[in-house]
Amino acid sequence: MGQPAASRALARLRKVLDDPLLVRTPSGYELTPRAIRLKPEVVQAMHALDRVFAPPSFEAVTSTRRFRIATTDYGSMAVLNQAVPALLRSAPHASLDVVPWSESTLDDMAGGGVDLTLYADDALPAAYAWRRLFTETFVCLYRHGHPVGPLAAAGSSASRLKALGKYPRAVIAYPSGRVTQLDDLLDQWGLRDGHVALSLPYFLAAPWIIAESDLVLVAPARVATRLASIARLDSSPFPIRGKGFEYRMIWHERMHHDLAHRWLRELIRQNA
Repeated sequence: MGQPAASRALARLRKVLDDPLLVRTPSGYELTPRAIRLKPEVVQAMHALDRVFAPPSFEAVTSTRRFRIATTDYGSMAVLNQAVPALLRSAPHASLDVVPWSESTLDDMAGGGVDLTLYADDALPAAYAWRRLFTETFVCLYRHGHPVGPLAAAGSSASRLKALGKYPRAVIAYPSGRVTQLDDLLDQWGLRDGHVALSLPYFLAAPWIIAESDLVLVAPARVATRLASIARLDSSPFPIRGKGFEYRMIWHERMHHDLAHRWLRELIRQNA
C-alpha cells in the first residue's frame, strides 16, 4: 500500500477498534498496548488468509486420502485389478474402499459418500461427468470338452447362435436382481430352446459351476479371460459382431476440480 492508502486504512482501524494503535514518540512511531496485544493475532490471521488463497496442491506419495469407489464385481476384475496396485505404488499411504454398486450409488456420489463409480453406459443425470475407459465385447464360456465347443467356434453366425441356444444357460443378474438384454444376449436373439437355468449375482460365482455342467455363459471378454484362467473353461467369441458396451468411470461435478480426485481418475484411465 502507498502512504496515503495506509493512512486511510489506519484511520478506519482506529475508529473500529477505538484505539490510536500507532502513536508518534520522540524516538519514532510506537504501537499502543492494544496494538501490541493484537499483533500476534493479526499475524496468525494473515497466515490463515494465505492458506485460504494459496493454490491447491496434492502429493500422491504423502497423501493419506481414503478414496471410495462403487462398482460391480465386473469392475473389480476388469479395472481395479490393474488400477489398485498402481494406486498403492504411487500413493502408499492412501486407502481405497470398494463398495457394491446399487440403485442409490448416484445419490451417494452427490452426497459425498462415494468418490467414483465404475459402470456401463446407462444414461446419466446432468450433474454427473463420465469418461469412457474402453469398449467391451462378449465371449461365450462353457466347460472344457462341452459338445457345443466345435459348433460355437466355427460356421456361420446363425449356426453358431443356434448351437449355443440349445443348451441351458447361466446369466449374471445385477444390480438388485435385474437382468438386462446385455446379461442374456442369447434370449435377445430369440434363442429359447435352452433356458436360463441359473441366475447368479456375481461373475466369480460362475466358473466352477460352468466347469462342472453343460451351462453356457455369455460374459464380457475381460472377465471371461479371467474366469477361464481359474477353471477348466473353453471359450469362443459371441457370434454376432458389434455387440458390446462402453465401460465408464463416473463422478459428480462437485468433485470435478478436486486435485486428488483428478489424480485418481487419471490413474484409473491409464491402468484400465
